[in-house]
Amino acid sequence: MSKQIRKIWIAISTPFQVNFFYPLICRLRGTYEFLITARSHDRIIPMLESKELDFVEVGKHGGRDPAGKLLAYAETVKKLVPIVKREKPDLLLTERWPEAVRTAFGLQIPAWTLFYDEREYHVNRMVFPLSSKIFAPSFYSMDQLRKNGVVDPDRVVRFNGFHTCYLKDYCPNEQKNPFKEIGLNPPIILVRPEPERATFFEKEKSILENTVKLLVKGNNANIAVVPRTPRQKKRFGRYPVTIYEYSSDENPVAYSDVVIGAAETMLMESFVLRKPTVSAVYWKPSVPVKELHRYIPHYTDPARIATKTRSYLQPEERARFERHAEKVVGKMDNPVDTFNSELQKISQTP
Repeated sequence: MSKQIRKIWIAISTPFQVNFFYPLICRLRGTYEFLITARSHDRIIPMLESKELDFVEVGKHGGRDPAGKLLAYAETVKKLVPIVKREKPDLLLTERWPEAVRTAFGLQIPAWTLFYDEREYHVNRMVFPLSSKIFAPSFYSMDQLRKNGVVDPDRVVRFNGFHTCYLKDYCPNEQKNPFKEIGLNPPIILVRPEPERATFFEKEKSILENTVKLLVKGNNANIAVVPRTPRQKKRFGRYPVTIYEYSSDENPVAYSDVVIGAAETMLMESFVLRKPTVSAVYWKPSVPVKELHRYIPHYTDPARIATKTRSYLQPEERARFERHAEKVVGKMDNPVDTFNSELQKISQTP
């Protein structure tokens, strides 16, 4: 890429991307202009608002029905084209939002994407053949990437560790503790339910709900549940827990004592933040989560999940986990630094 970069377009389709790209935006605000587009899905909009980022809301999740996904795709592209033509960005950064990558390709804008999950096979096959650079964790083999549409190895930029290692240098600010703001005192168990709308998600099981049932009995900790959908809010709202739907520029994981759940991204965030973490993933895990399960306990029996969670409320067990996580995470790369390094290479090109 020889063209000088003036404006960067960041396209956000998942909550993870809000948190991932935020430190990069903060770091580069004085160097580049930014266009941020975001779809209305799973707390994305309030998260952007809490970080006081200017953005354009475009599109929505098409649900689980294939026809609904296709119609949402077409409608989003239709709305993106005039915005992008007006703003004239020089580069697109996104995880793997197909509508954004297709629009960028059609308007001859290079797209840098992040390889996250090999189970999203069809989405990956739409995104990565059109990407100029693909940032990928080192635990993915080239064969795995190739099967998911990464056709040119020279376009791959590797980093060592999890996508969530953008948090490895995160410093919590107790004055901005989002739980204190709502009157929730420690110890706090943070619970994130399963991604029931994801294409790779299979039949729903009540593992996490049954775990919460056990934890609320004779438990001194506060339990905060972060639902993805109104249905999940209703399901978990039947128990004496706090339904956490607030948005803050601080990550609530960093202020939790234990994190449990069936949300792969939050589990990886928790481990990188050195928080005791218990996985309740009960479907086929992604390659990153298989890697994560090497370092954290993983159960599908509610009683075992509850027992392990309670053990982590003990100071010695918590400290032991923190030391273990610190040793592992300390050897990993911050992927935001990797993105920044590639941008610096462009700026240094005559």
